[in-house]
Amino acid sequence: DSSAGRWPCTQDLGPGAGENTRASDGTSSRLVNGTDCERPSQPWQGALLLGPSKLYCGAVLVDSQWLLTAAHCRKQ
Repeated sequence: DSSAGRWPCTQDLGPGAGENTRASDGTSSRLVNGTDCERPSQPWQGALLLGPSKLYCGAVLVDSQWLLTAAHCRKQ
């Protein structure tokens, strides 16, 4: 597949990686038929962001410097 590729994670995944992304009123409007998990119970879960706070795609941390995400998350 020509869209396949590997891109190293060049950002520090330290302190900001565990920040709370809930709405300011404490709700999770995108969560359907599920429950919130306690931080840091899912340390492998990551996100690709556009700018400092706009979620672009989810990802999973597969190594200390590599995130795996869906192919459709790659910009053309």
